[in-house]
Amino acid sequence: MAVRSKSQDEQRIAPEAAMLGVLALLIDEREQRIASDKGAERTEVLLARVGLSVDDIAIATGKKRDAVRMMVNRRKAK
Repeated sequence: MAVRSKSQDEQRIAPEAAMLGVLALLIDEREQRIASDKGAERTEVLLARVGLSVDDIAIATGKKRDAVRMMVNRRKAK
């Protein structure tokens, strides 16, 4: 087992930042997979359905808040 110095322990990534990074990678992978499937549900709508806020979805997807809000609201109207 390697011995870690105190400076290495202080350089840990914040859990929230790590999870956001993982989420961004998963979103990117999903977007690439569904690009040709016109019937697939939008990633933004899927994330909203599981409880993420419009602001959180915008941050995770790199899209504008208003664009995310419109996509989610359109889906709710159907």
